[in-house]
Amino acid sequence: LTRPILKIVNAVESIGKGHFDVELEIKTGDELELLGYEIKKMSYELKDMYKNMEELVDERTKELQLAHQEMEEMATKDSLTGLYNRHYFNQYIQNIDKNIGVGHRNLMILIIDVDKFKSINDNYGHNIGDVVLKDVANILKKSVRDSDITVRYGGDEFLVALYDSRKELAEKYIERVKEGLDQWNRESSILNHELTLSIGYDEYSGDKHILDAINNADKMMYDNKMDKRNREQE
Repeated sequence: LTRPILKIVNAVESIGKGHFDVELEIKTGDELELLGYEIKKMSYELKDMYKNMEELVDERTKELQLAHQEMEEMATKDSLTGLYNRHYFNQYIQNIDKNIGVGHRNLMILIIDVDKFKSINDNYGHNIGDVVLKDVANILKKSVRDSDITVRYGGDEFLVALYDSRKELAEKYIERVKEGLDQWNRESSILNHELTLSIGYDEYSGDKHILDAINNADKMMYDNKMDKRNREQE
């Protein structure tokens, strides 16, 4: 009589520890055998419940991770263009001195502005203006390397940071952007005039504040824009 009872006790202890595959063969032909059968049946049911709970926890964990990732992207990405936003870039430049100067790596800062964007919004509507911004963002993004960052800096203004780069590489990047813009002008029919960009750049190597490089690039971009306007008026 004691052997079946010990088997039942041991089985219950194992189940309590989470070991559901218990060996519990009792052939007494009485209530103990029935009890052993019910305990074994219960262990199978608990195993299924535990498995379902694990799957549910895994599913909820993945949902939470996805939600956290989406929240991080919302905090660092521009909702319209999918580029990094100014908040992300502000965080980026806080640590820039840790990255610049190691191995004499420089950073090229480019400021890019959509010409006559207010006129596009006024004449074609803000929906078309949004399409233009998204398409310009795609052109800029396709022209960079994985190590570079592309930012919607504000309104119709973009910032590109080319890591480990100098003036020659910045000018090659500008050529790629212009090629992409030329292709867009050939293939797109949403505007009845050519879309153009004004671009300025400056080099940052740790010898000045990065905001100075941004301001220099912005001034060069503005001068580029004014040159175009002056040529149109001649």
